[in-house]
This record gives sequence, C-alpha cells and structure tokens, in this order.
Amino acid sequence: MIKLSIIVSIIILKLSASTLQNFNANFKQTITDEYNKTIKYSGIITAQSPSNVMYNYTSPMKKSVYLLGKKVIIIEDELEQVIVRKLKSEINLFEVLKNAKKNRDEIYTSKYRGFEFKIKKEKDVPKYIEYSDELDNTIQIEFFNIQKNNTLQKSLFQPSFPAYYDVIKE
Repeated sequence: MIKLSIIVSIIILKLSASTLQNFNANFKQTITDEYNKTIKYSGIITAQSPSNVMYNYTSPMKKSVYLLGKKVIIIEDELEQVIVRKLKSEINLFEVLKNAKKNRDEIYTSKYRGFEFKIKKEKDVPKYIEYSDELDNTIQIEFFNIQKNNTLQKSLFQPSFPAYYDVIKE
C-alpha cells in the first residue's frame, strides 16, 4: 500500500513536470474493498519535485506520512510512534508518465508494474487519481483547494515529533 501511495504521490508531481514544481491541496481519500465497504480519510498534501511528499491526515485520525526519496516516515500521534521504512528501489516515474495515454477529455491512463492508474487533470493540475491496490481495494484520491508552484521551505519536509515517541525502523 505504501509503494502505491509513493507512486501516486510522484505521479502528482510529474504530470506536468515542465510547469508543476510543487503542489499543495486538501484531499479526500476513499478506499473501497471488494465487498463495497468504504473507508474515508481527509487531510492536506504538500508535494515538491522531485520526490518530497507530505500527507497530513486529519480525519478520521491524525497521522503524518512523509515520502522522501527512498524513505517513508509515518508519524502516528495517537500511538506515540514513528515508523521509518526504507524502500528497496526508487520507482521509475518517467516510465509511468511516458506510458500515460489520454483517453478522453482530461482523463489519462497509465500502467506501471502491473497497476493501472486513472488520472484526471484540469489545466495541468491533478483533480483525482484512482487505482486498485494488490488487495483489490479501489483507492480514489480527490484534490481540491489546489495551490501550485508556491515557495516552500525545505524544513517542511523534515519530520518532527516528540523525543518520547517510539521509533520503529523496518
């Protein structure tokens, strides 16, 4: 699931690499399982080219997820823990974008590592991304209140948490 989140995050950054250097938006994420049960999350995403992404989940729980190159850092405030995970390899986003094909209007489809992504964008800004994960869940992430190409501080992508949090390295 984390690998797919990484792919989605970087697709957001690279959809319009020539104009979209960073991206900030509110998001609603809906996960629907094979039995049509849904879970809904919401929060704020901030992403900066080439590979920094921060999800701040606000509902139904507070959680921060940082995708920083080959490293994923998850801060679970309710559990007072931090999970640090290293990825085995970087995801070749250029391949994802190279294979993205416009279907109709502003809908694009991209196939990558056995997964298919449906992407809608308006004026070079992603409005939603939809895909199915390895557990046959359908994930849709909708973006609104979108801001692009703002000045972002580097410190924004430096996770901070209280010293007493448990740190789990995987």
